[in-house]
Amino acid sequence: MGRTLVKVYEDTNCNTDSGSNPECRHILTLRKYSSNLFGNELSIESLAFQEQDQIISACATSALWSVLEKTAYQYDYYLPTPFEITKAANKSFSVNRPMPSSGLNLIQVINAIKEYGMEVEVTDLEENPEKSLTLEDFLGLCYAYLRGGFPIFLGVQITEDFHALAMLGYHLLEDQPVQAVFPLIGNKIDKFYIHDDNIGPFAKYEVQPSSSLNHLILTCEDRKEGGEAIEIKPESIVIPLYHKIRYPYSEIRVLLDQIYSLIIDSKIQDETKWEWDCYISSVNQLKKEYLHSPIIKTLPQQKRNELLLGFFPRFIWRTTLLFDGTPVMELLFDATEAKTRLPLFEIISYIPSFSRKMSELLNADSANDYLLKEGLLDFLKNNIEKDLQNIQDTQDTE
Repeated sequence: MGRTLVKVYEDTNCNTDSGSNPECRHILTLRKYSSNLFGNELSIESLAFQEQDQIISACATSALWSVLEKTAYQYDYYLPTPFEITKAANKSFSVNRPMPSSGLNLIQVINAIKEYGMEVEVTDLEENPEKSLTLEDFLGLCYAYLRGGFPIFLGVQITEDFHALAMLGYHLLEDQPVQAVFPLIGNKIDKFYIHDDNIGPFAKYEVQPSSSLNHLILTCEDRKEGGEAIEIKPESIVIPLYHKIRYPYSEIRVLLDQIYSLIIDSKIQDETKWEWDCYISSVNQLKKEYLHSPIIKTLPQQKRNELLLGFFPRFIWRTTLLFDGTPVMELLFDATEAKTRLPLFEIISYIPSFSRKMSELLNADSANDYLLKEGLLDFLKNNIEKDLQNIQDTQDTE
């Protein structure tokens, strides 16, 4: 199959503002394509797919080409052809002739992305197995970028062979896995939707159930041997990024873990009902959701004006703490900030009683040393107290 566009099923969610709804297929990495047939303009929301041809583009080139069809297009980078990807990948280092292509290794994939001005977030699960992600970390990382509309290049091992996939979407279950240690919404992913040039566009890959969250195995209904599903082991994750996105997901995850520890240690409500919704967003996407969000409309007018009219970074880590599905507090981190700086720049408190309790925790002697060192405790304390005062002022005015 050459360059092909296939429409997704009608019941697929393609809107980022509802990307956390359970029991739903979410594919948020699509873009609009237009064509002209005898003067009639036709359009479709999809992401281009094509098979490898074993001359110019092996599986890694085809998968990366699909990923860049969204990332390069959306952020105004040059969109390379499969030939140009293979040529760029072999520009700095190659022991073989670039054509015919025998495939790309991880370093070559990264070189090809950087050749066209983008940066990458890379996790090599094969190179550092002792430091590899748990399934919980893997799902949280994939959700954080897929929910924000960033497709993912995934290298996997199938039996003895390496294969490359373009990960585009996910499906969420209703409840957290019983083995979950940190309650991320991403933990609830049980299926991924993937461009696989051996199978076709939007192939369904399932997260293999296991007794722990330390086992990284996927299966696909179209990959069986002797009637049994073949185990597919993820080996590398490569995410092409806009070059000014600097603050990685792993650092945000650490900060959220510290805040969550304060809440759990204080025994605020039932700990099994807390969840974090963590993903990257553009400022335009964020403010569009704020403009139409019912819960934002419950905030004081002064706070709403700050959120809609304020100057925000172009890319933001949006993290929302929910209790039993209801947003309680939202933290916004600057995704373009350097790792040496505290990236938190905004706190939104939706429930005053929770804010008061958080203020008490932040004043307590037992407050976490890590948070104190990073200056996060003071930032949380000052902003929560400010939000509470805004709410009080609004009530007094009314």
